[in-house]
Amino acid sequence: MKIIIIGCPGSGKSIFSQKLNKALEIPLFHLDLLYYNNDGTHISKEELERKLEEIFRKNDKWIIDGNYQRTIEMRMKECDTIILLDYPVEICLAGAESRIGKKRVDLPWIEEELDDKFKQKIISFSDEKMPQIYQLLKKYKNTKKVIVFKSREESNKYLLKLNKEKINPNLKHHIQQIIQYHYNLNDNGHGVDHAEYVINRSMNFADQVENINYEMVYTIAAYHDIAHHIDAKNHEIISAKMLCEDEKLKEFFNDEQIKIMSKAIEDHRSSMIAEPRSIYGKIVSSADRNTSVEVTLARCYSYNRKYFPKLKEEEVIYECRKFLLKKFGLNGYARSKMFFDDEEYQKYLDNITELASNSEEFSVEIKRVNGINQRSFIWK
Repeated sequence: MKIIIIGCPGSGKSIFSQKLNKALEIPLFHLDLLYYNNDGTHISKEELERKLEEIFRKNDKWIIDGNYQRTIEMRMKECDTIILLDYPVEICLAGAESRIGKKRVDLPWIEEELDDKFKQKIISFSDEKMPQIYQLLKKYKNTKKVIVFKSREESNKYLLKLNKEKINPNLKHHIQQIIQYHYNLNDNGHGVDHAEYVINRSMNFADQVENINYEMVYTIAAYHDIAHHIDAKNHEIISAKMLCEDEKLKEFFNDEQIKIMSKAIEDHRSSMIAEPRSIYGKIVSSADRNTSVEVTLARCYSYNRKYFPKLKEEEVIYECRKFLLKKFGLNGYARSKMFFDDEEYQKYLDNITELASNSEEFSVEIKRVNGINQRSFIWK
């Protein structure tokens, strides 16, 4: 494959290209590293073109990340796949801001500030540069594979699909059988959808880790809650034991890998005091965080209604709010031990905490989500 990745500054082209490089295992070239010297000076545009021609000549597979409008069509002619990250300007501005002060593998220095000139470049990119890019895409759409992502969610799904394709199909078949059987016995909050949700998030977080075994990540995420229907309070211990006793897994993993996976399952609960003992435990623990306020309210209500059937409606709502404040409040245990950057989860934390902090609004919302038609109960 010969792939170019283009898009507005701040859209995350370099990070996406690194993840793509990891998934496809083909050479990656960052245009900024080709063009700039360590001291901030740069080579001539003609020399950059010569470097690109050398890459084309010496490599039959490559990923090239960067815009450099002068060379876009030059790269389009040589590639077979064009990927455009066409994100909203506010996403690109936030992306550029987030990398300030951080060491990057695609730039030979650390950016100390987001200056006004660069900020304006991002703001005007959609009007000044994007029309030319789309014109070129139209020109090459019949001879090149053109992929346009409008959000990070879309690009992450693409990477997830690539990583899942690398998993042994026999292992995947076995895991899917496990999921369909056990998670259909769990309560609604820990069903098949939840298993797939944690698998997908785990695979995405694994993208941020060097030398990670995706098949181990996939298996750990699938097994983390399989025993929830057996004993919800101790399900992580039983789930880990069930993984160790699964003879089929020994066809794909050695004893040490199975031991690591077992410990990761034991360590995945956010209520645990100690940190997970391995990066695999940190991945599944971080992935096993719901990011939907409505799902949280439904799950919490369902749990209390099931296990405490004698409680009155207002008492159930009281217990739900008390638990959520303990878990997600300013000092809540779920706010710690998140081991990966996750903007979606941070936004969720802010929303659930704000809701739980207002007793009247919480009562109204949890009743709405769970279809309860009674007057609001206010917890003083």
